[in-house]
Amino acid sequence: MPTPSECTYKYRRLSNEDFAIWYGNTLGVKPEVSVLAAQHRLRKSIQIAIDALVPAPVEEVVEEVVEVESVEDIPNTEAFPSDLSYDAMTLNELREECKNRGLAVSGTKAQLSLRLKRDDEGISESTTETKAPAEAAAEVESDTPAEEAAVTNGETNADITEEGDITETAE
Repeated sequence: MPTPSECTYKYRRLSNEDFAIWYGNTLGVKPEVSVLAAQHRLRKSIQIAIDALVPAPVEEVVEEVVEVESVEDIPNTEAFPSDLSYDAMTLNELREECKNRGLAVSGTKAQLSLRLKRDDEGISESTTETKAPAEAAAEVESDTPAEEAAVTNGETNADITEEGDITETAE
């Protein structure tokens, strides 16, 4: 099949009859039939007339017979297959599996997948929270001085009276 630019080049250089014969030859049409399309006088019209003479290509359909091997029926067991990837399961399927195993069903897909993998490996998750240190440990004296010790009466520029007024002292 000639390109549009090639057809334009030939149309400009050849007569209408010669162009019709050339275009017909590229498509496999006999010259006697192609000459009849030259009466149209326009390049596109000549091409359309010759294209209509060319039979549409027929695609050959080949059927392949594929023999299917019989697949053994897998017995339905209650045991969960260990080779199944939890990443391929949906969030609802993971939650259902966690529920069946008595695990927590909250969390993201990655958390549920990890939880099921750990359960497969026999690693138990500790659900207990870390306890805060005892109050006795919190009462241990620190190395920093207390707030009252940091400020002395001699270092202040103002004295506070009993009524809450601030009076300036001269130094």
